[in-house]
Amino acid sequence: MFRCYSISAALILMISSYMTPALAEINKPENVVENYIDAVVAGNWKQAENYWSPHEIKKSNRLGIKYSDENFKYDTDSPLIIYLDFIRAGEMKIVIKKTEEFIEYSAVVLQLTTANESIDFNYYLISVKNEWLISSPVYLFTKNWNSIQTDYANILFSDSTLINTYALNKVDQYIKKIGDLLKIPPDKMKKLEENKIDYFICNKEEMILLTDYDANGISNLQFDAIISLHLPHPHELVHLLINYSLEELPLCTLPVLQEGLAVALGGRWGKSPEVVMQLSPIIISENICKLDDLLSSAGFNKIMPDISYPVSGVFSNMLITNYGIDCYKKIYMLLSGSSDKIASLINIEIINIIEQTCDADWRTINSEYFNYLKQFEFNNLKPGTSGSGELISKLSGECTSIIVNETDDTYEFIVQSDIVAPVGLILINIQRQPFSATYRSNLFSEQFPNYEYSGYKYGIKFDVNEVGLYNYLTNSLEAKYVAAFSPDENYWDEKSSTIRYNLRKSAIDIELQSKNMTLIEPPTP
Repeated sequence: MFRCYSISAALILMISSYMTPALAEINKPENVVENYIDAVVAGNWKQAENYWSPHEIKKSNRLGIKYSDENFKYDTDSPLIIYLDFIRAGEMKIVIKKTEEFIEYSAVVLQLTTANESIDFNYYLISVKNEWLISSPVYLFTKNWNSIQTDYANILFSDSTLINTYALNKVDQYIKKIGDLLKIPPDKMKKLEENKIDYFICNKEEMILLTDYDANGISNLQFDAIISLHLPHPHELVHLLINYSLEELPLCTLPVLQEGLAVALGGRWGKSPEVVMQLSPIIISENICKLDDLLSSAGFNKIMPDISYPVSGVFSNMLITNYGIDCYKKIYMLLSGSSDKIASLINIEIINIIEQTCDADWRTINSEYFNYLKQFEFNNLKPGTSGSGELISKLSGECTSIIVNETDDTYEFIVQSDIVAPVGLILINIQRQPFSATYRSNLFSEQFPNYEYSGYKYGIKFDVNEVGLYNYLTNSLEAKYVAAFSPDENYWDEKSSTIRYNLRKSAIDIELQSKNMTLIEPPTP
């Protein structure tokens, strides 16, 4: 999830209980907030910065990402900044409702009001050298968390069951891969290695505490950080790294490009790019949505994410493949701006910019997109088998038996069952790795609450309707075949009660053998 602005329910003002009574009277949290608001409304940004913790300012500036239309990066997500023009025009009023004191901080509750509605939000303060300063919940509530340094990230967490070595390594692999695709120069990658991305891996309750969103993940613009339930979270890493690549850009970007790029390079919803974009061919062929329908911000936001994200993902993928990443980044910059500018863009304006930058007419680009869709009908899981593979394993259960064959490029699975509709799961195990002893896969627990997780890396879950490859160390869906989307008689033969499918070897980074595969039937619903 990535937003150019939002109404946050928590920006934090903290107060220490160890201040002297005299200082506390003069420098109350609410007084600091009042002075901060006055400075912001007056446009005195240098003075306003004095009310923020130096720690947050340093964190916000460390990667050098700047937003050309924003004066105050580390507070750009607050209602005060979002509605600043309305406050200055007298169309909205801002008042302090109360101050709530805690042992280590205080929360100053503010209210923005119009004639018809009101918005409550918080600022939090900490005591720094006997002075109240504004701090972000992102750093306030995580100051005692554990941390692990990877090449490109500072991983912060409170629960070690969310961490494993494989996933930590994957974070660096994704950052390097995305950096290469975006053509981030070596010197900038070296700087990223030195300064690192703050990556907060958390549970649902912690996600809401830090962001005020019930989301899978967020790319935090204020502090160039990732806050996520997933490790790694490629979609959010793409949001951050495209900004790092461009270095200075407007705050908002047309969503068909902003979200399209993140899907094309990072997937979404805990699914790989291939799995998400696999929906695009059927969406377009069934006329559920057209590319033109989601070009504008208004059009994109009217369409369900299950539809808009796959279609925009393929569009970005096609533009990068056919016209190059430099062309794509130029389009990205030209279609970035203030929230008002992005909201006002209409299709003809967007198309003109894309045509001029690509040096191609829209009819040609649309035709290229339509042809490009075809490759996404299948990904790394396909129906059917070749019949020429070499046997590597036989798995047997109470009602089901599976033959696993190997070809040069694929593993082939023939599932036969005594029951009418075969259903099951092949678990692929690995030896425990360092720092994985306490790890527990949330995805595995959701799918099979009555089974104990024992270090399984992959699971291939199948029934007569679909088959999916899941990675339990990254809690992600890596590949999928759905018969309803791409009917194929080679997948399910009802007469013989047989399922046939093949998995591309490159989809997994482990060699399949009898000793590392276990058949479970039927999996717990």
